Amino acid sequence: MTAIEGDGRIRRKDLSKGRALIACRTLMRAGDFRPTVGAVAKESGVAVRTIFQHFKTVGALHLVALDADTRRAIGDAIFPPGADLAEKAHRSVHAAVFGVVPPPLTMETRS
Repeated sequence: MTAIEGDGRIRRKDLSKGRALIACRTLMRAGDFRPTVGAVAKESGVAVRTIFQHFKTVGALHLVALDADTRRAIGDAIFPPGADLAEKAHRSVHAAVFGVVPPPLTMETRS
């Protein structure tokens, strides 16, 4: 085991950052679109000071939380569950070229 693997501080740091992000996204989904660090701290059980060690500003926390949700939403729109490689290739190229997500491929459009 290396010093990094055995260092519980690194694991706790990652866990507290993740809990803060989850709490921020939870609050945003509940309608608080600009939650305070105090609200995030209360929801996550992570100290305000610890949150500011991970994120320089409350705006940075909001951006990271929104980025994670946006990436997930875009990924689900472009790559629906169960899409095969041909479908994924078609949808990603179409989205990149035309700026919109195409309808799913059918057997007729694959030819």
